[in-house]
Amino acid sequence: EYTTLDEYVSRMKEGQDQIYFASGESIELIKKLPQMEKLRQKGYDVLFMTDEVDGFVPQTLGKYQEKELKSITAGDLGLETAEEKKAAEEKSEKSKQTLDFVKKTLGDKVKDVRLSDNLGSHPVSVVPAEGMTFEMEKYFKRVDPNSGMKADRILEFNADHPIFAKLQIAVAQDEKKAEDLVKILYTQALLMADLPVENAGEYTDLVCSLIG
Repeated sequence: EYTTLDEYVSRMKEGQDQIYFASGESIELIKKLPQMEKLRQKGYDVLFMTDEVDGFVPQTLGKYQEKELKSITAGDLGLETAEEKKAAEEKSEKSKQTLDFVKKTLGDKVKDVRLSDNLGSHPVSVVPAEGMTFEMEKYFKRVDPNSGMKADRILEFNADHPIFAKLQIAVAQDEKKAEDLVKILYTQALLMADLPVENAGEYTDLVCSLIG
């Protein structure tokens, strides 16, 4: 339903200091973002921004009533306790070999690869780096298909998902299989973010090879 920023602030949970928002082409697509699952579970309101101009509004405003406007895909959402943050840092350190392997495999397709506690039950997600959002990228492409404007991609993994454990094993025991898993997971992340898939044929072949 429609709401104002004043109404959003009036409903904020105790201790909440950020206004959470998500940009997308439709409400249905935003609801399916992996990050929405955790925010729903914790009872936080999220502003759905579905108009083209909405992608530029948060960066222009920055804050409202001293509350930072925070994209739900922008890394740390401030939802973890100090103990949870410490545990996340330890997971990241233990997963360094796997994350480095993923980054090497994908090369310049991604700016960074990291773990995230914001993905709920989902294994993977691709989010934009600071600056341009995916919705801005789509807007510029519609205005000028040859503009070359593109948001930097960050690939996030859910370290608690079984597929990440399988990826870690593959990295240690079978690099070819690990490379195939990385390509499949990256493509799945693009699909969830409603971004174009670079090579649908290769993706289909890789899925079939692992199923067979």
